[in-house]
Formats: sequence, C-alpha cells, structure tokens
Amino acid sequence: MSSPTSSNFYINMENSETNIYKNLLPDDNKSDIDSITIKSNKNNLKKKFKENTNAYNVEKFLGSIYYYYYNGGYKSIVISQIIDVLTMMFTILFSIVIFLVIEWKNVFYCSVGKRGCSDILFNWNIRISNPIYGIILFLYMIVILIFFSSYIYKFFCDIIKFKHIRKFYNDILKIKDNEIDTVDWRFITKRLIENQMYFCDGRNLDEMEMVHLIMRRDNILIKIISSKSIPLNFIPYTKEPIITSVVESMLQLTIVNIICENMNPKNYQNTVNNLEKILQKRFKIFGILMLVLSPFLFAFMILSMFLEFGRKYRIGTSISSRKWSIYATYLFRNYNELPHIFENRIDKSIMYSNMYVESFRSKIYDKIMQFVSLITTTLFGTIAFMGFINESIMREQTILGKDMLWWLILFGIFIAIMKTLNKDIVHYKSKKNLMRKICEHTKYYPTHWNDKEHSKFVFNEFSKLYQNSIISYIYEILTIISAPIHLLTTYHKSTKNISRFIIKNLELHPIYGVFLKSSDIIDDKMEKSIVNFRKYYSN
Repeated sequence: MSSPTSSNFYINMENSETNIYKNLLPDDNKSDIDSITIKSNKNNLKKKFKENTNAYNVEKFLGSIYYYYYNGGYKSIVISQIIDVLTMMFTILFSIVIFLVIEWKNVFYCSVGKRGCSDILFNWNIRISNPIYGIILFLYMIVILIFFSSYIYKFFCDIIKFKHIRKFYNDILKIKDNEIDTVDWRFITKRLIENQMYFCDGRNLDEMEMVHLIMRRDNILIKIISSKSIPLNFIPYTKEPIITSVVESMLQLTIVNIICENMNPKNYQNTVNNLEKILQKRFKIFGILMLVLSPFLFAFMILSMFLEFGRKYRIGTSISSRKWSIYATYLFRNYNELPHIFENRIDKSIMYSNMYVESFRSKIYDKIMQFVSLITTTLFGTIAFMGFINESIMREQTILGKDMLWWLILFGIFIAIMKTLNKDIVHYKSKKNLMRKICEHTKYYPTHWNDKEHSKFVFNEFSKLYQNSIISYIYEILTIISAPIHLLTTYHKSTKNISRFIIKNLELHPIYGVFLKSSDIIDDKMEKSIVNFRKYYSN
C-alpha cells in the first residue's frame, strides 16, 4: 500500500473515466504528431484549434508546451534551428575540404619556391588515387548526408508543430511570444490547469501530474543512472560510471524507448513476458549499428571538437575549463525537476566549484607557468617587433631550420594556451566552507567527505564529477567505440538483471503507460524531490 506522500507524488488516476488512449494509441505508420481531443464550449475556437493543433498524446503535447517555453518561443526556436542547420552544413563542407581538398602529404614537404605552395596543397579537381580511402570517404559522406537529411526533415516538422503550439499559447493560454522570456513557468502551469479541457478529456490534472508527464522519460533515466543498478562503466579499466552524450542517447534509444513505447497499456503484459528477448534484440541491433557507424561518428566528433575549441577560445573560455559531468547532473537532479529549474540551481554552484578546484593548485605549478609565460611573451614580442620593422626578416631569417614566421606562430599558440592555464593567485575561503556552499546547490554530500574536504582523496572524487572539458571530450570519443561493444557484451549478458530492474521499479498506469513505481519506503532522493517540488510550486 503506497504511503500518502508517495501517492501524491506520482500520477494516480486509476479511477479516472477518461478514454483518451482508446483512440489515440499510436501505430507504426502514424506520424509523431496525432490530433488532440479538444473540448470547449466556444465552438468556433474549438474547431479552429482542432484543425491547426496536433499532438501525439497528452504527454507529447505537454512536452511540446514546455519545450516552447524553455527555448523562448517560436522565433527563438526557428532561429536556433536554422543556426543548427547552418552549423551542420558548415561542418560537412569543412570535412569535405579536410578529407578531399587538402593534400596532406604536400603539407609536410611543401617549401616556398618559385611555384609556391598554393597550387600543390589544394586539390580542387578532386581525384582519389587510393580506392580504399575513396570507399571510406564515400560511405562517410553517405552517412553524414543521411543524418543531415533527417535533420532537415525534423526542422520542417518542428516549424509546423511549434506554429500550432504558438497558436495554443496565443489563443488559449493568452500568452504572447514576447512574454515567454519573462513569464514564470508556474503561471503557464496555472493557465494549463484552467484550460486543460482543450487537450485532456475527462481528467483534471494538477501541477505535479502535468510535470510528471513531461518528465516521464527523464525520471526513468534519472532512476537508471543514479541507482547504479545497471552497468555504467562504459570505458574499460574504469570503475566509476561514465556517461557521455553517446551513452545517454544509447540508453534512451534502447531501455527508455522500450519502457515508454512498448510497455503501453495495450502491450504491457506481452512486453513484460518477453522483456528479456526484446532487450537482447534491441541491444544487438543498436550495438551492431553503432559499431558500423562508429568510424564515421569518430571523424565527425573530432571535427566538432575542433570547432568547439575554436568557439571557446573566441568567447574567452578556457579549453581546460571544468563543468559538471553528465553523470553528475543525473546524480544531482531531483525527480520531476524541470530543466530550467535544475539549471538555475546547479549554475549557482559553478563559482564555488571553481574556487574549490583552484584551492588545490600547487604553488610550484604557478611559478613554472609564470616563468614559461614570461619567456614566450618576450620572444613573441621581439619577433613581432622585428617583423614590423622589416617584414623580409620573417621569411629570410631562419632559426633551427624554421623561418621567423613559424616561430611567431608557435609562440602565439603557447601564449594562447598560457592565457587559459595561467590564472591570478587568489586567496580562497577554507575548503570546508567552499564544499558547504557547493552542497547547498547540488544537494550532494557523501558522508565520507565530511571533515576530509582538504584531502586529495575527496578532491579526486570531486574532480570526476566536476570534470575537465578536455577529459569530457576524450570520454566522448572513446565511448563512440566502447559503448556499442559494451552494448553487445555486458548489456547483452545482463538482460535478466536489467529486465528485473525495470519490472521492480516501474508500474503501469491504465491510461498513460509506465511510470516510476510508488513505494512505501521513500528514499532520500525521492524525499528531496517532493520537498523541492512543493517549495517551488507553493511560491
């Protein structure tokens, strides 16, 4: 028997008379957007809205409502997606230049002479002499173009979908686009409750039920990752859980999709009876598919990383800056905590986290960095001044076989690196006080850290959560190869334990599908989730 607290936390609608799923259960041939059942006494508005507003079901519709709010309205979504498309186009064109146009062999042997280097470095009449290399490049382009085509298709679908969502905001909720950035989500939730007859037939949803529908997938993923009940060490020879965007997508496409799509009220019992076989089949299909695509994803990821480093340098962010790992964000996040609320909470910890990490910086390290910085800036300034006086020196004078321009570029690169690594010495508060400040926002403080905040042991554990960006990128690249292998080996062998975990922790709602199971014993994370939810929505 569920406790009153937990039953309030979860959606408990067993006695509901709503029949929304009877006619809205999707089949394989349906698009991701199905029509909403609209109920209104305003017949003209009802008819108009029904013709122009679509949703897969109540869960998908509320998810689109929140996405629209989170991304700042229709114009912001469209412009953001256009920029994403242009970025993708640029990355593809850049990869063509890198792999097809530039003659990399000549880059190492070209020297300034009568002909110069320009006509032997760039092969604009693209000819590939090596057939194996040509086949690999052809397959790479096919994969990238398929991915880009799906991106374009999604872009146009989203434009249509969010045009209808904008109409719902304007006509039903009476919220204009220019108010989205300033309006509070609680105000939108209140309007949704008042007007839910337009999208929810028969059942009156409250704030928690609406948020729980929006957060259904995320709640399941939070449970999977934070409970550590499923193997998450995706990189060999590492004991700690490693979650990257590749691993996150893999868990979504396999386990979470099976839970949310296969385990619906219509197919629940059949899915439970054959869950192990379904998991094995899904792991095998996606493992093989990801393994085949991994070389192309690897090349694309390297290019994306290169562009990301350039972006960070342009905006003045260190390439060695730190951020919370994806695993840490799932560890810190409460159930039913919407992204904008979580991000607002966790961003407040960044300053204190940086201060805590910097408090462990060695004085020897500072001295060495200052010395190297002094030498490189002096030499760079001297060469630049000489070149300003007489530019021919830059080409004709050589040191150790390299001209002055080469040395100028080298020292310039060193200065850029020093700029990101060398920081002013600052006197910080005590490590214990800093950790308490961090804990106020993350709500994460293992008992074995207590009174040991100054130790290297705690620092190392903290650093695995508050991760160096370079380490994060390396993990992303490694999991492109290791994740599908892990899927085909460890996960394929662990389907029995994974299916037990799913059945144990989830329960079927007769209308809305599978949710996290209510329990008589509420764990610490669940209790914090309830308290924070009530605190936010009571204000």
